[in-house]
Amino acid sequence: MKRIGDFNEKEIQQLIQKIEPLICYSLIQTKPEFRDDLKQHLYESSLITLKKVRFREPQSLFIKSRVE
Repeated sequence: MKRIGDFNEKEIQQLIQKIEPLICYSLIQTKPEFRDDLKQHLYESSLITLKKVRFREPQSLFIKSRVE
């Protein structure tokens, strides 16, 4: 499992770039005067969330479910 502390700065930036379309979509639906505040909040909350996430390698592409 990889913790946020194990990522270097470039890897963190790549993760943020992956969620940036969501941030941009949120900005489009926000009044112009609130966009900078929203963008800052979304970046900060994304970083906080990433710090709490524990990344791990997937066991397989499909999740096996038990049928009883």
